[in-house]
Amino acid sequence: FLGNDLLDIGTGVKTRSARRLFAELSAPGFFRAASGREKLVLTLAHFRKALRTSLPQDDIPPQGFNVKFDGYGTTSSWSLAVSEREPAELLLDYCNANPLYENYQDYSLLTHLL
Repeated sequence: FLGNDLLDIGTGVKTRSARRLFAELSAPGFFRAASGREKLVLTLAHFRKALRTSLPQDDIPPQGFNVKFDGYGTTSSWSLAVSEREPAELLLDYCNANPLYENYQDYSLLTHLL
């Protein structure tokens, strides 16, 4: 997860929220019988759900996972999932606006150029 927090610290609210989401993915039974590509799809869906959820904004500037606050906020979003197996499979989604208002588009075909 990369937010607009300092990369070497990772103590911001967004980073802590991302860690909780990753922990949920590690919970027994989260993926059930899913394997390979299905795990990647479930991972992206899990994060898209979080990114499409507006959290209460108590700080100025707001520090939620998805931000909308008087002209300040999330303006776009990328999601990239990489498989654990070789050759690595990549799934890439992009939302050209705040995910609260627009849908993600699948750009996974572009990963074949990498």
